[in-house]
Amino acid sequence: MSVETSVVLIPVAVSRVPGSDVPYLMGLRSARHGTWATAEMRTDPRRVATDLLVSLLEDADLEGLAELLVITSSSLQPVEFVDRAKKLVLIYTLALPTGWTELAALSDRWVRLCETKRTREAALQLGRMQIADEASAPYAEHILDHWRQLLEETPAVLSFLAPYFTLPQVRDVYSAVWGYEQDATHWGAWANKSGNLADVYEPIDTAEVSEGFRGLLDEPQWQELSGMSAATSAPLIEGPLENRWTGISRVALGTVAASLIPGAALGALTSGVAHQVVKPRGKPPQWHKALLTRADLYDQSGMPRQRLESVYSPRPTWQSAGRFQASNRRPGWLNSTKPARR
Repeated sequence: MSVETSVVLIPVAVSRVPGSDVPYLMGLRSARHGTWATAEMRTDPRRVATDLLVSLLEDADLEGLAELLVITSSSLQPVEFVDRAKKLVLIYTLALPTGWTELAALSDRWVRLCETKRTREAALQLGRMQIADEASAPYAEHILDHWRQLLEETPAVLSFLAPYFTLPQVRDVYSAVWGYEQDATHWGAWANKSGNLADVYEPIDTAEVSEGFRGLLDEPQWQELSGMSAATSAPLIEGPLENRWTGISRVALGTVAASLIPGAALGALTSGVAHQVVKPRGKPPQWHKALLTRADLYDQSGMPRQRLESVYSPRPTWQSAGRFQASNRRPGWLNSTKPARR
């Protein structure tokens, strides 16, 4: 007797939006399905997951952006099989740069997978209650655990970032997955150790980031995405860079400039070069450049190619029991059988 099997695709990104003082791990829902993109597994599962990714991009008219950023089927990560209601579900995920959370075409489709807190103590009060429940975000626990393992052992954090970034943006990814703000000193000591993250990026001069934006405007896909020539669009983009901004965001561009740049083109700027959502105070941040591409991170089956020398060891707070009170709603996934940790 054959068991019915389906494939679920859950793209994720880390978002630190204006007005929020913590980063969140967000999952991208499908406009067609109302929840995660899902299809019956009638052929090779990676082929099915790839088709789901194509559908997600087509629905939002973002195929050109994905091509420019080289987001392909090799970016898909197999998570695990889950048994639900006598049906097997194979979960796939992929990480997208933070800039995707700013795209207007996707604005109503992102959902939080974990409720990040400022401190570890505050997060421990919730424990497993930090994880989104089954009704709003099925399989959230599996996605969190998958990315936790990759972030502990591999340089997968680069999947969540634009090619140019600051170290606080790198730490934000760990904070969003761990459920609380990671201590800068402890995280930095681990990240900057030889054999760990210090070997996969390098500090650069801010002028190199500005050159990266100018280089993107010369790409043949830019005019297709933006509907503007490099000469026309350059003043819209270079203006913010002269006023303590280095990365691009809707906030950085300002209302007028952001309204003139189509969504996919804005995504090319924020995800293809550098993103910055908050204007820095005091000393300007130090920018870094990734030394690995997505192709360097994963093989064709989505498995990691690189390993870090030492594991990042703090325990995520959502792995703790937390304090269940009468006023707290019990998450749906706690009522089902939880698979053993890998």
